[in-house]
Amino acid sequence: MRLLNVNGLGDYAATYFEKIFKKDIDRAQLWDDVWDSENHSKEVTMPYEEYGDRFEMTFLLKAYKFGDVDKDFVRFVRDEVQDYDFAKSENFYIIGKW
Repeated sequence: MRLLNVNGLGDYAATYFEKIFKKDIDRAQLWDDVWDSENHSKEVTMPYEEYGDRFEMTFLLKAYKFGDVDKDFVRFVRDEVQDYDFAKSENFYIIGKW
């Protein structure tokens, strides 16, 4: 399983990440780039526009690769362990099929 952890400089970084990188293929290409970086981590700054305002969002990305992980376990972490409000600023994304 490939996983991309997203954090950022500023509130709601993960929410903005989801808006900028909407497609799975975009996230997969980004994971490859981060995986090939030193320490499997990278800082990425992207332009973003919302309600007529333009600004830049900086994301702190970390790529992970795990063996087989049960989907029910991931669902448990998301539903029972992960804080909903915290996940708006830092979250993880499963990359590809698993």
